[in-house]
Amino acid sequence: MKLLESSWGKALGFFAVLVAVIAAVLHHIENSERTIYTRMAHDLKTLSEDFRQKNKSCFILGASGETGKELLKEIV
Repeated sequence: MKLLESSWGKALGFFAVLVAVIAAVLHHIENSERTIYTRMAHDLKTLSEDFRQKNKSCFILGASGETGKELLKEIV
């Protein structure tokens, strides 16, 4: 029984390390284009075009309030 517990522990440890490595690789691939020190030197139009080209989405909290409505008007 101890042999079985030991092998399950090793398998679980290996799986945890494997998941962490895969997550790190995927994170690196997604952020490989991004520079380390991004600055606000880009204009808003360029940033929004880059965001849309990456086919990502965002969630705006408080969109029902006046500030959220104005923000949605600017984004859309």
